[in-house]
Amino acid sequence: MPVNRPSDVPINKITPVTHVYWSRLRAELAPEGVFPNLVAGLVALTLVVVESLSYAALIFAGPLTAFVGLGVTMTLTTAVVVGFATAVFASYPGVVAFSQNKIAAILAYVAAALGTTATAAIADQQEVFSVAAAIFFSAIMTGIFLTLLGAFRLGRLIRFIPYPVVRGFLASVGWLLCLGSLKTMTGMTVGLTTAERLLRPDLLVHWLPGLVFALTAYFLIRRLKHYLAMPGLMVGAILLF
Repeated sequence: MPVNRPSDVPINKITPVTHVYWSRLRAELAPEGVFPNLVAGLVALTLVVVESLSYAALIFAGPLTAFVGLGVTMTLTTAVVVGFATAVFASYPGVVAFSQNKIAAILAYVAAALGTTATAAIADQQEVFSVAAAIFFSAIMTGIFLTLLGAFRLGRLIRFIPYPVVRGFLASVGWLLCLGSLKTMTGMTVGLTTAERLLRPDLLVHWLPGLVFALTAYFLIRRLKHYLAMPGLMVGAILLF
């Protein structure tokens, strides 16, 4: 059966990448596609901004709270760069990429470890520069590692990682996120020796609303399958707060 094709595209030739991008852009700017794209963009924007602010507050906590503005700048800049690069160079259309909470939890403990090992002679400004350098170095090393995986087509090796290892990693990251959230809301490091202090009235009013929001989001998302559910919860929580 003959295949209809444009006369200017030779047989057995790959369509140029620029042609694919322009075709995709024309389809997205079509009248029937503008409104869905705007809604999807606003939903993604809400999630990216709120989560970026949360990551900055999680990493730059405790002694580094005064420099949380630097953290917000770093997380939002990362979101813009990653989102733009993914939109332009991704192989699949419609991909939205931004920072991950798993990495934020690990970086938060890296920042806490640097703050713990720093001596009293080191100023807070030098300490925050050390944290920023650690984040920058980890990002560069991660990029190099992922680039090598793609260049040598080693992504298939991921299948050999046992599922119990993956589940254990995700569970530990979830636990770190819970502890980091409590630290962000209460301003203290939560552990076995300090857990009882969470029941004090002056601390209870700080972390209990966060727990209520988490439970509400968990049960509502399971029942309400709508793309505006989570952004609506976030905006509503901010306005209520």
